[in-house]
Amino acid sequence: MGSGSSRASRASQFRTATTNPVTRVTIRETSVQTSTLNLRAQASEVSHSAGKSIKQDVSVQTSTLNLRAIEQKTNEKQLKLLPEIKLVPNRTRTLIEDDDHTRQELITNIKYRQYMDNNCYDVRSIAELVQKVKSYTENDLVRAWLIFYWITKNIKYVTSHADNAADVVFQKRTGVCRGFTHLFSECCRLMNIECVEVPGFVKENWFRIGDALQQATHVWNAVKLSNYWYLLDATWGAGSGNEKKIEEFYFLTSPDQMIYTHLPTEDLWQLLSPSITKQQFLDLPLVKSTYYRLNLKLISPKQCVIETNQSLFEVIIKTPSPDITLTTTMKVGGDEYPDFHQLCQYDNTTGMTRCYFSPTNDGKRTHLVCQFKVFACLSTFSLDVTSNSS
Repeated sequence: MGSGSSRASRASQFRTATTNPVTRVTIRETSVQTSTLNLRAQASEVSHSAGKSIKQDVSVQTSTLNLRAIEQKTNEKQLKLLPEIKLVPNRTRTLIEDDDHTRQELITNIKYRQYMDNNCYDVRSIAELVQKVKSYTENDLVRAWLIFYWITKNIKYVTSHADNAADVVFQKRTGVCRGFTHLFSECCRLMNIECVEVPGFVKENWFRIGDALQQATHVWNAVKLSNYWYLLDATWGAGSGNEKKIEEFYFLTSPDQMIYTHLPTEDLWQLLSPSITKQQFLDLPLVKSTYYRLNLKLISPKQCVIETNQSLFEVIIKTPSPDITLTTTMKVGGDEYPDFHQLCQYDNTTGMTRCYFSPTNDGKRTHLVCQFKVFACLSTFSLDVTSNSS
């Protein structure tokens, strides 16, 4: 933990702003075509109109499985787990605040967005943009957010960009990740805010289990506010595709959350204590912003890869909101398993959803796909399970 004066200063800124073959199980967020059991988490939006969300009523899949039999089998199952990876922010270098004016309140303050939309949409230079931000507030935390907001809303990601100098990216309103980071860094320099660019490895949508990630192809920023460092990724914050939807999650992301998808080439910028290895990074489940936005928590299994000698597999997810319902399907090719091969049950007293899968082992090599879906007011969170057994 940092010094009392630094902490007070930081808080002040917030206030102002049967025998079965062994099955390998993999938890991740992208589709995988391997001989493993894979879970995926993917975000999408449920339609809404007139600013009001439309809640979809989805009944939980029923099953003829005897729950007592399920509990007995799951208690007896043998799992080979990797050692749990501890993810702890380095409190001497970063500070995760829980103040009455939190980060969430900062990024949802409509007045900040309105100011940038009304006064900075037609700025002609980086200097002009910075001047407008500086004239609006003296708070470095708010300034960093306003610059992040402007960049993610006005700069479009492209797959290739010959010149990623900050001024070129600003004028063309396009860039790759390096262009986004250069622009954010330049704005911080003009505002006397310490900022660095952090190269590293990321688990993008094309990532597949077993990938070694030989090259560090991405770069993001770390910014220093009141003597503490914080992580942000303006490129991922800008979203993707034609729909320009800002991902605020990637502004001042907690290090123990960012590490699931971003691994710096320098351990220093993990902002974790202790830091983790590249192999540990690859072993982590792949979760992204919607997972945290819905306040979901994977209880078991926690590792990316486990081994089990039982045909019944259980996944436990904490789903704290009663508006979130999990349903499951399992398919082999285009053929869907009958309902009694899978079951999801929500426990109101604990807020836990237990999902059970019982694939058939007929001695043949099969490609099994199981899917969880979570329906909430505005978001859909899904987990795909893929397995091959022989």
